Amino acid sequence: MMFRISLRSAFRNRRRTLLSITLIVLGTAILFSLGGFVSFINGSVRNAIVQYVGGLQIGDEGFWSKTAPPREYLITPAERSNVEALLATIPQVTSVSGQIEIQAQMKFGRASQIVFGLGIEPERSTFSSYRVLRGRDLGPEDTKSLLVGHLLAEAYGMEIGDTVTLLATTARGAFNTIRLQIIGTMRMPTETDEAFTVLFTQATARDLLRTSGIDKLVVALTNLEAADTVAGLLREQLPLIRENLALKRWDELSPEFHQTRKLFRFILGAVGTAIGLLVFFVILEVLTMSFLERTREFGTTRAIGTQRGQIFRQLLMEAALFALLGAGLGVCLGYGLTAIMNGANILWRIPGEIDPTAIRIMPRLSHAILPSLIALCSTLLSAWFPAVSVTRKPIVDALRTT
Repeated sequence: MMFRISLRSAFRNRRRTLLSITLIVLGTAILFSLGGFVSFINGSVRNAIVQYVGGLQIGDEGFWSKTAPPREYLITPAERSNVEALLATIPQVTSVSGQIEIQAQMKFGRASQIVFGLGIEPERSTFSSYRVLRGRDLGPEDTKSLLVGHLLAEAYGMEIGDTVTLLATTARGAFNTIRLQIIGTMRMPTETDEAFTVLFTQATARDLLRTSGIDKLVVALTNLEAADTVAGLLREQLPLIRENLALKRWDELSPEFHQTRKLFRFILGAVGTAIGLLVFFVILEVLTMSFLERTREFGTTRAIGTQRGQIFRQLLMEAALFALLGAGLGVCLGYGLTAIMNGANILWRIPGEIDPTAIRIMPRLSHAILPSLIALCSTLLSAWFPAVSVTRKPIVDALRTT
């Protein structure tokens, strides 16, 4: 009975009702779409990081802290075999590959440049954050070849087929050089990477360093949610293989992910707060006018025996109807807005990256929780104050109101 009365009263003044519901619909739709966009940003940044660092990385503590003498932290072939045998028993692990990082001086003609070299295993590499622009990709047989960053090649006028010389310090501290042929240029995630990175096979890296070891093992997982579980298992077993072996999860290797997520959470919270305050003050004005106009009606119903609490609950139910109807329509509108944005093929570039990506917002019903709660709480709170005011008014004074 009370619901029917509240429903009829809520739509008594259709203009005010339309204004209130429209405001709630727009606020909910904006927050719903923004929540989907924030999820898209977090997912894009996470995928970019995982393509670069994998799900987990295993290396010596000296490698992570950079406190060990040069190359004394290398993982030996025997240790690598034991670690790979351990990883083979974990179903969440999909692939494992070794990497060697080298800081070298590259000489091309009369020019020289300090570069970051990465020795990978092309046949099973988990390093996928590059794209060949010109030439071809590395293969296991390319022991005398390398890929150079596109910006690095442009800066020095390098072409496919040119030869460069790399100078680096071996694992024993001596100097060694190697001549390599450029077989391709590549696009990297960031301008810094593209301007200073070269890729070659792990055999080339071992030849340059005069060693059989590797710096680290990069582990790819079926899904990132399994990273904590796998990390817990490995932290118990790795010291049995080698005392100083340690691992890093993908998010530990890239703290900028947490910074990006905090930034967009703050933006979402700030927008939600602003919309909540707007809904509160506008609906407070609308409901105050509506409730005050019905003061005499409330006095009459109380005079025939209706309890003050019943009227108060009825007024809050009217406000809740506004909020629920507006939130439901707002979610539907939000789905429409995200479909329009996805269809518009809007390009957005992740901070620090070179290539833009198309915005693909995938809204979920979980994104509707926050805007719906904001709409409901703001509307109920805005109804609370005028409802308390009119229900506390003495019956005689309420009947005298015109």
